[in-house]
Amino acid sequence: MLFWSGAIEARRYAQRWWRFASPLLLPQYYLPVVAWLGLYLIQKWYGSAQQGYYALALQWSAFAMLFTTSGVWIFWREVAHHAVQDLRHTAVVYGKFSSLFFFLALVLSCGLSAGSALLVQVVAGERFRPAAAVLAVMAFYPISQTINQLTAATMKATERTRSYARWTIALSLPDLLLTYLLLAPTTAAVPGLHLGAMGMAIRTALFGLVTAEVYDWLNCRYLRISYTRVLLRKLIAAAAVGALAVLLLESGGAWLERRGLGDVAALVLASAVYATAVALLVLVYPSVAGISREQLLPLMRALGPSQRRGAA
Repeated sequence: MLFWSGAIEARRYAQRWWRFASPLLLPQYYLPVVAWLGLYLIQKWYGSAQQGYYALALQWSAFAMLFTTSGVWIFWREVAHHAVQDLRHTAVVYGKFSSLFFFLALVLSCGLSAGSALLVQVVAGERFRPAAAVLAVMAFYPISQTINQLTAATMKATERTRSYARWTIALSLPDLLLTYLLLAPTTAAVPGLHLGAMGMAIRTALFGLVTAEVYDWLNCRYLRISYTRVLLRKLIAAAAVGALAVLLLESGGAWLERRGLGDVAALVLASAVYATAVALLVLVYPSVAGISREQLLPLMRALGPSQRRGAA
């Protein structure tokens, strides 16, 4: 989506469209090949079982993205509408959306990772228990995808498609090398680490997070936002939410199971406690989610009357 400003003539429109779109042609067809290569190598070297573990983890991590993907289109429209006229406003919008969406993806990912053992047991059964470790890593994929969606939308909305294409191609080279290193058997001509589905999860989720941060740094530099401050805020949020997830979901869920609760009951109860703890964290320290107390209070007032009506 791109908002054109000024009077549009056919020739000028076509030239501007080609200048915008032409750098994206190669990444559009090249990136699916890079993504397919890892799946092909898993099937070739490890077979359908490891492919199934990775596919299960990918599906559940993609489920977590349902909560953030729809908002990206609102963000894209807002940035595209103001990018040319008011770069300062674009910076404010980028900062607010990226902080909030990162926090939402972080909460979902940490919860999914910490509860992976219980979740796989409940949903897929004993046969897929080895997939729990893969899911624990792949659970962080929504974070990198959310950041990538926001950063790619910003670079396209500000018509920096040439820069986006260059960095995309450049970052795909270490991606290919890492994919081979993680998946190749130790007996190959060029030996690898032979990690199977876990290697693919590391490549997808963790290296994806590294590339996402590169794009975030590019946008922060363009919009004159302090990337150091942005990164520090992310690390603080990750430490706080991660600690809650490990303590309340992973350790708490295991403790509930030892006390005789079934898998489903333990998962539901531990998840509810984790969600409540995260809500209290935002209530006490709203800045961890990228919002201010002034923005939080109107939302709480709006929820209050509806809750009272519901109770009545």
